[in-house]
Amino acid sequence: MLASEDKDELERELQAWCARLERFGLRLNVKKTEYLTTDVTESSSIKVDGIELPRTAVFKYLGSAVASDGKLMVEVNSRVSPGLCAVRQRLPQESVYLVDRNASGGAGETYAAPLAHTTP
Repeated sequence: MLASEDKDELERELQAWCARLERFGLRLNVKKTEYLTTDVTESSSIKVDGIELPRTAVFKYLGSAVASDGKLMVEVNSRVSPGLCAVRQRLPQESVYLVDRNASGGAGETYAAPLAHTTP
């Protein structure tokens, strides 16, 4: 991961990184390389050897998700989603119901709405 506050500096660092890789017989896979900027007004792009890199709105690094708008919902969802999947896999193959005992239709009745259907 390379980081810079200046677009031109980032392009120089990226070119230097490509040169270092080439010294060891390696090269940067530009098809898998993308960049993120927090400046929504930035219209230009980052180029490597004349090839324009795609811009992304979310960047994942070492298990953390960084969003271009700086909001945390992407990070929260990336942490919560695997946990929900694990819980759903452990539940028996039946519907899960949300039960509201306060919204009863009559004396002693409860309201149950399907929340999710799980399959192993």
